[in-house]
Amino acid sequence: MDITGNPLLVTATDVASVAVVVWTGDIHIWEISFGEYATAAATCSIRNLNGKEIWFGQGASDLETVRSGHVGTVNGGLKVLVAGITNGTVRIFFK
Repeated sequence: MDITGNPLLVTATDVASVAVVVWTGDIHIWEISFGEYATAAATCSIRNLNGKEIWFGQGASDLETVRSGHVGTVNGGLKVLVAGITNGTVRIFFK
């Protein structure tokens, strides 16, 4: 996990047993990408600190990186719940 730079980086291992607060306060997200997963059944869920889902990613059958496109401003921070990434890596690119 590296939440000190841009992009913010969270792996499935980071959230295997504990939720991770990735950002506090408002953030403008350019894109969320989900990659390095092992199967098309892999998923990731990014939420704000109030629990509202901001983005849900599902692995692709060709195992290519899945991208959100422009998300925009998110109020209330970001977190990944326990097991919020089944396997793989999430990168959050922000302004």
